[in-house]
Amino acid sequence: MTPKEQVELLMNDGIGFAETLLRKHGELFPFGVSMHSLGEIRHVNVYDGREQPPPAEVTSLLISALRQLADRGESNAVALFANVTIQDRAGEQIRDAIQVGLEHASGYRINVFFPYSLVDGEVEIGELFLGSHLSFPE
Repeated sequence: MTPKEQVELLMNDGIGFAETLLRKHGELFPFGVSMHSLGEIRHVNVYDGREQPPPAEVTSLLISALRQLADRGESNAVALFANVTIQDRAGEQIRDAIQVGLEHASGYRINVFFPYSLVDGEVEIGELFLGSHLSFPE
């Protein structure tokens, strides 16, 4: 399986979970997904003791946790999911989107964005588009 195929598995697993969170709670808190070197997919969450820490702080903690997994050789691919606000391609409308930062030990890295809307508790996921690199805080 190629690095691209491995991170796509993580993306597909996590986007379903993100959709479930949006449907149940009406919001998306950052979370991670990793692939063990043997192919097992694991969800990664962090907790700093606060009930609702700022999402940017959770994202930083997740990045650290995902890097530690990779450094210890416990993961060869990771995905970080976060809620962001974007402009549509015409630059006219502000929309909510799920940002998925994908990274593989081989060096393959990309951002994928899934615009979405919530209508009467239902989630409508729009057409995905790609970003050039990870833009989460280092």
